[in-house]
Amino acid sequence: QKYFKNYNSEGKIIIIGSPLRKYYGGAFSYSVDYSTSYIKRMKLLLNMFKENELKSIIYRSGWNFGININDHFSIYKNLHISKREDVSHAFQLIANSKISIINYNSTTWLQLAYINFPFLLFLDKKYDLTTDLNRDILELMEKNKILFYDSKKLYHHLIGLDNKILKWWLTEDIQKTIKEIKYIFNNKFDTKEFVKSF
Repeated sequence: QKYFKNYNSEGKIIIIGSPLRKYYGGAFSYSVDYSTSYIKRMKLLLNMFKENELKSIIYRSGWNFGININDHFSIYKNLHISKREDVSHAFQLIANSKISIINYNSTTWLQLAYINFPFLLFLDKKYDLTTDLNRDILELMEKNKILFYDSKKLYHHLIGLDNKILKWWLTEDIQKTIKEIKYIFNNKFDTKEFVKSF
């Protein structure tokens, strides 16, 4: 809990966006049609926020591999967009936030779990596959409302937390889940570089 000494309960919500490709990038990247599905999924979520709620959100875009997120999200006038091309690391944005929404299966949620910082994971069942390596932990995260596949459920959970995010995060069920994530995935994770912002 040492990282919470400067926790910003009045901070913004930061959404960590996926890199979007206009072309196939290799075996470890999402397929091209993922980008269309991703944008649709994100709009379903963003459309639920009221204009005044969007003011409290920063969307952190991933690398632009041929798709400019501004072309799709410019309709959200109160949404602030931080581009990966302009600022290489999102750590300071995360450190100043009250919660992060990780909306693709990146290592960011593992890093946040390791330092025990509040986050929600928003995945797509079509592209973010469940395997024998992650099935049990993902089911546990979904049960305890850390992981969501449905934008409406995610929105209502987030709004319901209001300014009690840290209180929710430190509940026994959430902390047991985070401990399990760390046990499974993060035993050898080096946090020295990551925690500088915290």
